[in-house]
Amino acid sequence: MMENNLAAYMRSANITQNDLAKKTGISRQSINQICNNKVVPSALAMKKIKDALNDDDEKLNATIDDIFFSKNVILVLQEGVK
Repeated sequence: MMENNLAAYMRSANITQNDLAKKTGISRQSINQICNNKVVPSALAMKKIKDALNDDDEKLNATIDDIFFSKNVILVLQEGVK
């Protein structure tokens, strides 16, 4: 199963699963499953999530690769560097 950095980006953008669900039209349950690496989101869902996170925090400027494919990003986010 593919691991992602969605939860770390959500913390950085100060956005909840409910908020992200409302902004993307993806159910909160699906957001939860994606955050917990239980399901792999579709390409469309990845784009919606990326757009919603970047909309919320203009400084974030995250890419789909950063959120869903890069493992090193978590270390950067945990150190508070954006």
